[in-house]
Amino acid sequence: MPPMVSRSGMVVSPAVELKRRNKKQLRNRRRFDVAIGSTGAEIRFPAVAVPRVGWRVLSFLILAGLGFAFYWLWTAPQFSVTTDRVVVKGINRIEEEMLLDKAGILNQPVFLVDTEDLTENLPGKIPALESIDISIGLSGKVVIDAVERVPVIAWDQESISSISWVDVNGMIFPSLGTSEGLVNVRANAAPPTPPVQVSEQGLETAGQDLADAEDPGNAENSVNVNTPVQLLEPALVDGILNLSKGLPEGSQLVYDGEHGFGWQDPEFGWMVYFGKELDQTNLRLKIYTEIVNMFENKERKPILISVEYMHAPYYRMEP
Repeated sequence: MPPMVSRSGMVVSPAVELKRRNKKQLRNRRRFDVAIGSTGAEIRFPAVAVPRVGWRVLSFLILAGLGFAFYWLWTAPQFSVTTDRVVVKGINRIEEEMLLDKAGILNQPVFLVDTEDLTENLPGKIPALESIDISIGLSGKVVIDAVERVPVIAWDQESISSISWVDVNGMIFPSLGTSEGLVNVRANAAPPTPPVQVSEQGLETAGQDLADAEDPGNAENSVNVNTPVQLLEPALVDGILNLSKGLPEGSQLVYDGEHGFGWQDPEFGWMVYFGKELDQTNLRLKIYTEIVNMFENKERKPILISVEYMHAPYYRMEP
C-alpha cells in the first residue's frame, strides 16, 4: 500500500497508523463513566484490565498441581503401609516380621503394592509358605491371608547343615521350631528324585539336573531347602508315615542310599531295610515280622534283614 498522508503533513506507514489507532482505542476502553442523579454530572473511574492467561501458563499450573498431588500421595502417612495397618492371618510358625520383610511393603505407598506379584512370588521367597492371598481395603488396610506348609517329617540329612521339614506333598523347607510330634528320618544320602514333567525343549537340561542331583559328589547341592523344592513323592511320604507305625520304641528311622528306609532293632541290634519305594508298607512289615519270629528261639541272629524286594526278602547272618 502507498504511504498515508495525515493532516499534519506527516507521512506514516499503514502499520504505524494501525498501531496508533489500537492504542487510542485501548485508552478509551480504560475508563468507566458513572452518572450521578439526573443533574448530568458523571464520575469517571479507570477500568481494570482483564489479564490474559496463555495456554503455556495454564499447562504449567496444571503440571505443578499434579506434581504436588503426587508428592503428597507419595509422602502422606495416611497412604503409607505401616505395621498397624497390616493384618496377617493364618501363620503360626512363620514370624510376621520375616513375612513383611520378604514382602517389602512396609513404608511404601499403598497404591504401589502389587498384590498379584506378591501372591505369585512370595511363596518362593519363604519355602514354609504354601500360598498367600493379599487384599487392600478402601481404607488402605492390607490384609494378608497366608497358608503355611504343615510338616509331617523331620528330615536330617548329613549334607544339610540343619534339620529340615517335609510336608505331605513332599516339599522340603527349613524347620521353624521343634520337631516334636514329627516322624524323624536320619539320612546319609539324598532320596530318589521325584519325576519332573518337562517339555521337549527342556528335556536335555532337566536330565542333566537330575543327573547332577543323583551324583554322590554333588550331594550338598542335590537338596536346597532355601527354595521350594519337592524332596519326596507324596506316595513315598505316605509310605514313611505308615512305616513309622511299626518302628520299635527307642529306635530311629533311617534312610540309606543303598538299601533305603529302615531302622536298627534296639533289642537284637540288627539292621532292617524296607527299600527306597515304600509301596505296600503293611505287607512289608508282615514279612519282616515273620522273619523275626523265625529267629526268635535261635541263638544265631542275623545282622541284616532286607525286605527291599517283597518277593525275595533275605537276611545276612553273623560271620
